[in-house]
Amino acid sequence: MNNLINSIRVLFWNSNGIQPKIHELYLYANTNFIDVICLSETFLKNHMKLARDPNYLIYRLDRAEQNKGGVAILIKKNLKHQILPTAHTEIIENIGISIPLANGSNVCIYSVYLPGGTKNNEINNHFVKDIRTLMSSSRNSLFCGDLNAKHRFWNCKMANRAGTLLYNEYCSNNFNIYFPQESTYIPPDINRQPSTLDLVLTNNNFNIVPEICNDLLSDHTAISFNIKFQSTAELLENRGQFDYSNANWKKYRRLLNGTFHEQVGTPTFTTTSDIDTHIEKLTTAIINARDASIPKVIHNQYKINLPDSLIGMIKVKNALKCTWRRNRIPSLKSEINRMENKIKYEISQIRNSNWSHKLKSITPGNQSLWKTARMMKIGSKIIPPLKTATGLATCNVDKANVIANTFKNNHVNPINRVPAVYDYTVNATVTNFLNNNSQTDASDSLLLPTMDELKEAVNRLPNNKEPGKDGIKNCLIKNLPVYGFELLLLIFIACLRLGYFPMTWKHAKVFPIGKPNKDPSLPTSYRPISLLSSISKLLERLILNRVNKHCDINKIIPDTQHGFRSGFSTVHQLKRVIDYAKQGLRNKNSIGLITLDVEKAFDRVWYNGIIFKMIKLNFNTNIIKIVNSFLRNRSFHVAISNKVSQTHQIDIGVPQGAVLSPILYNIYTHDLPTNDSYESALFADDVAKFSANSTLLRVNKSITLAAKETYEYMRKWKININGAKTNAIFITKRISRQIPDTPLPIFETSVNWCDELKYLGIVIDKRLTFGKHIDYVIAKTNIAIKILYPLLSRNSKLDTKNKLLIYKLAIRPIFTYGMPALKGIADTHLKKLQITQNKALKMILNRSHFENTSKLHKDADIPLVKEYIEKITRKFDEKLILSQEL
Repeated sequence: MNNLINSIRVLFWNSNGIQPKIHELYLYANTNFIDVICLSETFLKNHMKLARDPNYLIYRLDRAEQNKGGVAILIKKNLKHQILPTAHTEIIENIGISIPLANGSNVCIYSVYLPGGTKNNEINNHFVKDIRTLMSSSRNSLFCGDLNAKHRFWNCKMANRAGTLLYNEYCSNNFNIYFPQESTYIPPDINRQPSTLDLVLTNNNFNIVPEICNDLLSDHTAISFNIKFQSTAELLENRGQFDYSNANWKKYRRLLNGTFHEQVGTPTFTTTSDIDTHIEKLTTAIINARDASIPKVIHNQYKINLPDSLIGMIKVKNALKCTWRRNRIPSLKSEINRMENKIKYEISQIRNSNWSHKLKSITPGNQSLWKTARMMKIGSKIIPPLKTATGLATCNVDKANVIANTFKNNHVNPINRVPAVYDYTVNATVTNFLNNNSQTDASDSLLLPTMDELKEAVNRLPNNKEPGKDGIKNCLIKNLPVYGFELLLLIFIACLRLGYFPMTWKHAKVFPIGKPNKDPSLPTSYRPISLLSSISKLLERLILNRVNKHCDINKIIPDTQHGFRSGFSTVHQLKRVIDYAKQGLRNKNSIGLITLDVEKAFDRVWYNGIIFKMIKLNFNTNIIKIVNSFLRNRSFHVAISNKVSQTHQIDIGVPQGAVLSPILYNIYTHDLPTNDSYESALFADDVAKFSANSTLLRVNKSITLAAKETYEYMRKWKININGAKTNAIFITKRISRQIPDTPLPIFETSVNWCDELKYLGIVIDKRLTFGKHIDYVIAKTNIAIKILYPLLSRNSKLDTKNKLLIYKLAIRPIFTYGMPALKGIADTHLKKLQITQNKALKMILNRSHFENTSKLHKDADIPLVKEYIEKITRKFDEKLILSQEL
């Protein structure tokens, strides 16, 4: 039920650095019922975190380059609002929000700041223009902040250039200036006069009376005022999260049984519209039952409760600061500084105590252990303002749209040239097949999934996966009543019989995740994480079972393809390539290896190309039709902090995050060219070609042929290879002058031979010693240890058992990955890994740097690196032999 208000209470403050004062601000805001807070001079940078309060959302515009400055807005979470695009001003920093009113209009509130050091020539050139830009940005707007503008009209002793220009603009234009009767800025230099620098500018006739707030002080006092409306502003409903741990599943199933019994009792699935209708009823029933049977909770994990003694100290400090502003007694200033440092220390101790308590509550089986570790490894999820061709995208809606456009461009194929004769053949074949083939008999055994098959697919759904657009979590599906599973089975059978994949399941909710070591202010530095409907993934799983069965019977996927195939992994492929190279060296041959970079492979797959190949491979007609329906007319939107972008259509590419996508890509590339003169190694879109021979000329010829044949095939099927990122290496024991120094004449540009390249996460060098790889993984391991240091350090409150668990499952796999494929690696390299492990264990166990290695590992119950690698290699070999025998 929505609540209504008839006023908004606003506070604005030049905080002169908000980080050490944020908890004072939260205390004041919660106590005095502040709805909107405008901050200037936050001194924040993109990478800096700011403590959060469960009652407020924070929007920031940080300075990317220069120090100090920065503006921010805090708004109560339950107040309906929209972040506004940053006004395109030259020298005035600004960030704003829009709050809708019940009468259909909006009130816009901006936090603004003009840097104090701005030169007069810049003020002359840009200040008036910026003020006009702000005033014209939106109607019913208020601009609150420090404009560093002095004028006698607002009680300053003298005027400066910005003040004169602002006053002249005020006199000649239709806007108002509001200000408190007291000075808002008290300079620390007693020889300088106090000034009123903090103002409210508005292009509407709001009845505003700004008041000084002496409880919040920097070198500026905070100002508060109320905005009263004749109409009312609307509040959103409680934004609590569903607490599935306290769900009433009996009530959930009871509520669903009646609805589903009626649908199952009278099924009508003769058309695709019937399927859509039943899916809509199914979704609505699940959501309604969820809302009625699962409670909501508000998580206050960011709230810090300050003790009364500390609150009293803050009040005394602020009272002394008010006295000092009037009298400027030096001893009083010293006491204020002492109290500020004491308050900062006490708040820090409270935060550390809360963190320690959280860590102590973690147990090995508790998911919070991994949530905490993942959070620290991923880092801050806050996306800073993004650079675009027209300026900065600061609000979440603008960021979402900018990133969505970037993701949309990933689905534009650079090889979509004017169709050639071959393109016409493919397109005509697909069109004729889809138009001329009638539906297969519903009794076709390939098309009839069973209840056991459906329940097996349901059991494979991960419990903690986030839901797609429909909001249905996997636990809601797993707890469906019997009639619910029967209805799902009827829907899936109808989809397979009609060759139809429902439209409502073809929309993806996409979250952007930052790529490591990339500039976070660039839209291209993010990769999409797509969330699809979990129910749609059940249907995909049933289709996948039938596609896999056909592929296995007809041996469609070549043995050289190890990607997304049961019983195959990157380590299997690495072992195959490295064993081939080692055997070549033993035979006194040299080996050429080229890795081809396929550009955005999954995002740019040609739809008709997939269907054409499935037709030629004699897949079941209805399977082809439902795959065609699955691929077409897909869409997505990007979501950032509950704000979403425009919806975009996807015209090419298999959907990211879909169960079917990997096998469809493997089918699409199943006929990559092969030749007796070279070998192939594929892992999904990672393509490697290699050849061994005793002469440099023959190696060069084989690798060139392999690359050219692959390149021609890729161009034919509209797959783009990035020649600039394609690498080739010559592995040999020969002396350096016998190593080729002429580039390979491939693609539009030649490919140079390199001394090392990375393939499937392993750095391969030209001598096959793997020394470079060891250095690479040690560097990665040290980065991971540094990120997880608060959990693993000597001062961490996490118990030793959990520290060792994190080490074994989050750090050790980094440097042991791929080791079964590198069998026989030199002991000197293993010693480097052992030193890295020793340092980590000494930190975890809080031991001396001189601790005996054997005792250290015995106490930790962790084997030495060499022993552990031998163990995982032995297990890998045993499984490999067993699979070959089967």
